[in-house]
Amino acid sequence: MKMMTDEVKQDVGYVNSLVEAIIFASPEPVDAVGICEHIPKLSVESVAKIVEQLNSEYAANNRSFKIIEGAGGYRFTTLPEFGPVVKKLVMGGARVRLSRAGLETVSLIAYRQPISRAEMEVIRGVDVSGVLKMLLDRRLVRVQGRSSKSGRALLYETTDEFLRHFGLNSLDELPAPDETLLNGSGEVSPLPSENLNLTIKLDA
Repeated sequence: MKMMTDEVKQDVGYVNSLVEAIIFASPEPVDAVGICEHIPKLSVESVAKIVEQLNSEYAANNRSFKIIEGAGGYRFTTLPEFGPVVKKLVMGGARVRLSRAGLETVSLIAYRQPISRAEMEVIRGVDVSGVLKMLLDRRLVRVQGRSSKSGRALLYETTDEFLRHFGLNSLDELPAPDETLLNGSGEVSPLPSENLNLTIKLDA
């Protein structure tokens, strides 16, 4: 009987490690359905429990990372207390830092989406065609559809790549405008992960 119990424990441990390996190796966040495609006997409902167990093990062993769910699936992320050091590494590496215009425009889209180019230009007071193309090329924003108003202008919204770029699990983690107003001026700090002291107007 003890041998059978040990075998069950080994099987559970193997499945947990397999889930961990799939999340670690996946280049994009992978959801529960995607994980179960590689582990046929695993149920979708079990994935969340396994992730919880893995995170408990990481915490017990003082690991610097955990698994989170966001941007379309599960992925590894470093703990917030290690953010400043890791951010310096990432920002100095392959990921290109956005310009002031890029940050202001993508922040505006994040808070006002879906939003048309004309609306962005009214708020920012400058032409945004160039920076909007750059954001589209980097897949930080995408076309959401067309406006129902006259002219049927294209509407833009942020993407899952936007969430990954700024280290967000969802748009719910964006600071609320009423929490970040500066001196009642109607200006709001942009996305903090770029570590730039910029502001954009959202009250136009």
